[in-house]
Amino acid sequence: MQFLSDDHFAAANAAFTTDAELQRSLEGVAVAIMYFVSAGPEGDFQYYIRIADGTVTMARGEIPERDAEVRSTYDTAAKMSRGEMANQTAVMMGKVRIKGGMMTMIKHQGVLNRVQSISSALPITY
Repeated sequence: MQFLSDDHFAAANAAFTTDAELQRSLEGVAVAIMYFVSAGPEGDFQYYIRIADGTVTMARGEIPERDAEVRSTYDTAAKMSRGEMANQTAVMMGKVRIKGGMMTMIKHQGVLNRVQSISSALPITY
């Protein structure tokens, strides 16, 4: 499946529900992050990750209420997904820009890292 495609999002959402480590860490977590990705195979697009009520949702589209916005190129997002670039390094190098909610993202860093790890472990084509 193609990285950040609808198939990828569907597979990731299914994997989130069955990952025991993630499920144990979701209690009390409420965060919504909007991602803006430029220069993708089909152009620019948006997706979000929302964690609320013990559920993680990753989907295309936009959410009006969000804690943070993350902007990057498709290439940078793919490098982070493959583990070729650490998230913090990407931010420090200016490859990723974050608007708002930095403290919320830091507070929930463990859960967000687990979400990224589960998503990245799927059989993805970049």
